[in-house]
Amino acid sequence: MTEFSINRRHREGLAEGRGEWRKRINKGCRIYDEAWLGVLQKRIRRHTTVSSDCAEEFICHIYGRKCRSRIGLFSHTKK
Repeated sequence: MTEFSINRRHREGLAEGRGEWRKRINKGCRIYDEAWLGVLQKRIRRHTTVSSDCAEEFICHIYGRKCRSRIGLFSHTKK
């Protein structure tokens, strides 16, 4: 409710007006989804960018996949 800017004390009165309630819920969902997608995009960028401080790359000889660590390569080749 707080993410959707709905005051708990006034939610029943707000719910009586169906149009206003739906507008608030849809707006809250849109704001929440945009924030969540921002978090996901940050995670994806963090995991897809290769660190420049790591001089050595571990590349799978079967699929050519780049792994960040030796243990990652080991785990990948075991699958």
